[in-house]
Amino acid sequence: VYSIVDLLPPPGGVGSVLGAQGLNDNGLVVGSSRQVSGYSRAAAWQVGVGPTATGMFLPIFGGDTYSEARDANNSGMIAGVSGVIGSGPSHAVVWVGGGGSYVVRDLGILPSTPTFTFTTSSAGVVSEPDANGVTWVVGASENSGAAEIHHPTVWRIDSGGNVLTRIDLEPAEPTRAWANDVRVVGSTVLVVGDVNPAASRRTRVWTLDLTGNVLSRNTLGTLGGPESTGLSINSQGHVAGWSNKTSTSPYFGFIHRDGAMTSLGSLGNNGSLAFALNDSDTVVGHYTTVGKRVTDGSQQYA
Repeated sequence: VYSIVDLLPPPGGVGSVLGAQGLNDNGLVVGSSRQVSGYSRAAAWQVGVGPTATGMFLPIFGGDTYSEARDANNSGMIAGVSGVIGSGPSHAVVWVGGGGSYVVRDLGILPSTPTFTFTTSSAGVVSEPDANGVTWVVGASENSGAAEIHHPTVWRIDSGGNVLTRIDLEPAEPTRAWANDVRVVGSTVLVVGDVNPAASRRTRVWTLDLTGNVLSRNTLGTLGGPESTGLSINSQGHVAGWSNKTSTSPYFGFIHRDGAMTSLGSLGNNGSLAFALNDSDTVVGHYTTVGKRVTDGSQQYA
């Protein structure tokens, strides 16, 4: 039996909660809520047995004006992004602590290369600690130029949120690429995301050892069209995301396992999106209703 818990804005917040994006096994929900300034600020809620949970704002980094919490692991570490509205770069951050008291740590960006300079970063998912007590955070580092260079980035951090290493998963190619999910499996780390060679996005799985060395890069196929995006990976290395069947067709949610990508279908053949899967290969997502098609992660009328 399920019940609804109303997530209330933190004290000092105004209006409604802007969104809950992550949840750990201990009932810690993370997302963002609106400040008096009108900008979003990262927030957390501890959900218990009651019908409501009041949020708390997470600390702001430096002079930043907005932030967003996106994921939390079972140790209570929270990953997200922080920045200044209208000026200045955004940057990946983590919040560490618990019990109503957190500190924020800047994860920084990848070092510059001879051809371009990274100026911003964002973090989306935080792993459980590995056998060495290291936590893995994934996201992207980006430049500020018109070329829109994005490199999938992994941060290895200690229990205090201090960065041990920053890893560029695609150092050899300037590209638009992201790391979307991470899973620690014994002595290896699995990361799933996508790369965009010649404007045809492809799902890619990176396998790393616990010191951060990239052991393999496996580019997955599509459902027949030019694009696929992997958003979630489980401990068996199975991947969920979306792909298209032709260059003009809607996207359909997929699961990739045992070397094959399988469409999850839709109701009315109007498209679907798969966002996450668990170790039982149960996949969650959404489909569109009649008269709509899914394109690039949003609903558009067709």
